[in-house]
Amino acid sequence: MMKLFDILPDRFFSILNGKNREIYAEALLLLYRLINENDMYVKKDEFLRSIKEKLSNEINSFSIEEENEFDDEEILTTFSAKANLILRRLEETGWIELAIDPDNSEEFIILPSYSIIQIESLFNIVNESSEGYSSLVHTTYSELLLEDENRDEFMYATLLRAYENTKKLRVDLISLSHSIKIYQGRLNKLFTSNDVLHSYFDNYKELISDRLYHPLKTFDSVARFKRPIINILESWIKDEEAMKILIKEALIYSKTSIDPKDVELDIISKINYITDMYSQLNKMIDNIDKSHRDYTKSSTNKILYLNNTNKSIKGCLETILVGVGKYKHDYKIIRDILSNMQNSISLYENGFINADSVTLPFTRKYLHSDAPLEIMNFDDANDFAMQSFLDGINSMFTNDSIFGFMREAFADADELKVEDIPLPNFDAVILLILATIKKDDPDCFYTVDFESKEKVRSQGYILPKLIFRKKKQA
Repeated sequence: MMKLFDILPDRFFSILNGKNREIYAEALLLLYRLINENDMYVKKDEFLRSIKEKLSNEINSFSIEEENEFDDEEILTTFSAKANLILRRLEETGWIELAIDPDNSEEFIILPSYSIIQIESLFNIVNESSEGYSSLVHTTYSELLLEDENRDEFMYATLLRAYENTKKLRVDLISLSHSIKIYQGRLNKLFTSNDVLHSYFDNYKELISDRLYHPLKTFDSVARFKRPIINILESWIKDEEAMKILIKEALIYSKTSIDPKDVELDIISKINYITDMYSQLNKMIDNIDKSHRDYTKSSTNKILYLNNTNKSIKGCLETILVGVGKYKHDYKIIRDILSNMQNSISLYENGFINADSVTLPFTRKYLHSDAPLEIMNFDDANDFAMQSFLDGINSMFTNDSIFGFMREAFADADELKVEDIPLPNFDAVILLILATIKKDDPDCFYTVDFESKEKVRSQGYILPKLIFRKKKQA
């Protein structure tokens, strides 16, 4: 295996590490779109024209000082000069190369394979929310089932795709698990109910739950397709004719060996990897389910906590602790908080008078102080206050109360819009949130659909535009 920088040019990433990095990144994304819109190649003049038309605002903020190899700054005063510099820097750092069309002598842009991979990765990052779900499990099953019926010369190619899809599925599951953990960790940095609701409904639900988690539990279920996939692959290993076809085609594809025995071992290894991985995926999905439930529960509890903090001394102390947690990295704010706390506390020496105080001889008595109480660590006190509160409210909203609330809201109707649900108090709002989250619960008697990304105002609350429908009885 070659080393990374034996392939990549030395200054390949330098354009993404400076004041002009956003401009270069936008230029690369623009080039990617042009490549997808053209038949195969993008002309140099077309790319320059697109930069001047679509990146005019970005070019206005182009930092001349950053390009310190140019002594004469006047050459960079026009759009054309800056656009040409951007193209030249992309070429110098190895992102693009220029070639000449022998038929008309026009210059066009070509991209090395490593550059296309990197630009595609940048494009996928900025377009993550619009990327559709890849039905890797169903695709693997469908292709294997079709090939099992035909047993033709594409058998080995199908096995390779199943192998690559399985590896990608494992990476996607790991990515999903980590994404849920990231959102759960960010809860500690959210200090208002609106922030928690925005994080869950506008970010987590749209980007993670609906786009990745929900398909995995429904139409692309591992539990549904696991056994058929394993059965097909195990039948191939046991079938001599199938193995002969696989070995014959693998010898054509193989770049490392021409020995049929080595190729056969490689085929068996790939099949074993797929079957073993599908046998283990249930454990990974169980962990993902647990993380999803924990994050949902933590979000609900955080909303309840933030909306029920009172104005008593305990509530004020909790507010101070929340403020310390929120601004713990800003020493100036923490200093001001502690200073105000110190100025608001007055300490006095206490004394007392009794019957002996007014008769002779006067005797002076002192109260002996015991050891001072230990000051609790801020983090420990915050955790203690949070846990005490959550322990008190943990049993307030059960499945019975949630589904009872929805049955009362449905009454005799089969369909219910969110604005038609009565919300007489904040407990009803919490029940509505939990009813939305519980839509995948086995005991749930309704479905929840998002009509659009619009919001509706109902009874003083801004809510997502939801519609609830009773499930049809089997």
